[in-house]
Amino acid sequence: MDQLSLPLLKELTKLADDYFRCNDEKIMDLIRSDIVLLSEAIMLSDL
Repeated sequence: MDQLSLPLLKELTKLADDYFRCNDEKIMDLIRSDIVLLSEAIMLSDL
């Protein structure tokens, strides 16, 4: 794992926390989209 991945993983953790605390379905969908995009960025940064 490179140096770029660690900050991205921290942000992913924050997004997951926000997702599980959220009660609004529209906001949850937006957070879920961010989680997917960030997960893809993490995978690509490890290549």
